[in-house]
Amino acid sequence: MRSFSRYMPPRKVETLGPVASLGVMGLFLGLLALPGLAWWPLAFVLPVIFIVGTLIGWRSDKREAERRRGESICSFARSFDCRVIDSWIVRAVYEEFSDSFPIRAEDSFRDDLRTDEEDLEDSIEVIAQRIGRSLDNTEANFLWGQVENVAVGDLVLFLNAQPKLSAGTADR
Repeated sequence: MRSFSRYMPPRKVETLGPVASLGVMGLFLGLLALPGLAWWPLAFVLPVIFIVGTLIGWRSDKREAERRRGESICSFARSFDCRVIDSWIVRAVYEEFSDSFPIRAEDSFRDDLRTDEEDLEDSIEVIAQRIGRSLDNTEANFLWGQVENVAVGDLVLFLNAQPKLSAGTADR
């Protein structure tokens, strides 16, 4: 018998402390100002463009979170038939991508979540390891090559079609 997804191992989140985050941000802004050695206005323009872009992204995420107030993992899970789809996959995908606002099955990785291909591949590996699914022979999966261009729900279906790592994980 499968165990409930709430008993899944917790997601490991690697974050920097506030002092380290400020140090990294300062270093990055300093690197953006380096072209100012060649032409002094660049020392101000590039960091300002970065800061404004970051603030616009934060504001956009805040507005989207406000629009989706009241949505949760429950509304995301209702997008799938959990008698067919492994509930561990649903929970792991939701927890991986819902940091800024609740996600929906129809959200696009590129447009709605602003996730590039490399970050998506890293996230897929983390999710697969957490839920006990193999990423060997992904080319045989009928959804191979479609995940980067489509919706979050397709990632759930993709991972559900991947084989489990061992017979012991089937009875979780």
